[in-house]
Amino acid sequence: MLTAQQQDGTQICTLHYSREQLRTRRTEQFYCRDCQAAVTLKIGRKNIPHFAHKSVHCHQFSSERESPTHLAGKAALYSFFQQHCHDVQLEMYIQQIAQRPDVLIDQTYAIEFQCSTIPLSFIEQRTDGYISANYIPIWILHAKHTALGWNVLSLTQFEQYFFQDAHAYPYLLLFQPEQQMFYYYTSCIQVSKTKFLCYVQQIPLQAQTFPFYTPAAIPLAIYLETIDTQRQHRERYLEHSRRFNTQGVHHRILRLAYDHFGGVAYTPFYIGVYIPNAFCFNMHPFDWQLLFVVWRKLHRHAHYDEFQQWSQLAMFTPIQYQVLEQYEQILQTPNLASLSYEQLFTYIHCEIVAQ
Repeated sequence: MLTAQQQDGTQICTLHYSREQLRTRRTEQFYCRDCQAAVTLKIGRKNIPHFAHKSVHCHQFSSERESPTHLAGKAALYSFFQQHCHDVQLEMYIQQIAQRPDVLIDQTYAIEFQCSTIPLSFIEQRTDGYISANYIPIWILHAKHTALGWNVLSLTQFEQYFFQDAHAYPYLLLFQPEQQMFYYYTSCIQVSKTKFLCYVQQIPLQAQTFPFYTPAAIPLAIYLETIDTQRQHRERYLEHSRRFNTQGVHHRILRLAYDHFGGVAYTPFYIGVYIPNAFCFNMHPFDWQLLFVVWRKLHRHAHYDEFQQWSQLAMFTPIQYQVLEQYEQILQTPNLASLSYEQLFTYIHCEIVAQ
């Protein structure tokens, strides 16, 4: 951590002093502002000077030791917000919810720079805590993929949790403290369970604004350029499923594809297409869409809850119901089977994505 309490109760922040000034204070006693345990002032050659508990953890929190990346990112973000906001507090403990955001802004925004993967239940708990105390939580991830332009990126379920919506395309806000650069993974189009076709943009720290820049929607012409990539990933997945199946006739997806279409190679091209927020199913788009198409074929007038029971998927969330409604809208497209890829994707973009 970058802040601590002195013996007389005043606070000290390492960012306000040079290394030389801090070295002269090494013999002083410093304490954690939250649990009051003694902390050590660390002044290395590479890492930002900071305080560390003499024990492994803060008695008030169950958080891990901070990495050099997290310390550097927190310091850079604190400096950034000081230039754009009035009331900026670093590592301020919120007694009401027993939480300490990295940066607190104008008593309104709680900023968290997340560098490591931790249980989502912990993220949800902290998010709910901020909201209950009338703070707006903003989570910023550490940028790992920095190649600009279109990229197919593997994003874990943990990373997908932080998707934000912009014109029906999810995006991620990330920061790279070593480069002093914000990154955006924008227009994220799901092509497998964990892979997304993303357009990677960067904004230098000094050029960023607050509230943060929101990515613009990609135009139809750009969206249509992704058709080949989406189709290739779909075909690759189907080939992999067919060749490396170890369950034989007990593989439900392959069995349904064979019984109703003669095999996965003959399934309609509208099974496995991009639907906004479909990553919420945490499975390949082809799998849940095949289940839905077959179920609709067998139960034309049944409710989505019956689909949930028939498909043996987990109980649906509101966003999953919305995704199912959007996909059913696609299935009701006139002359669907005779459309070309370009015609179908144009319909999806104009009637669903751009709405």
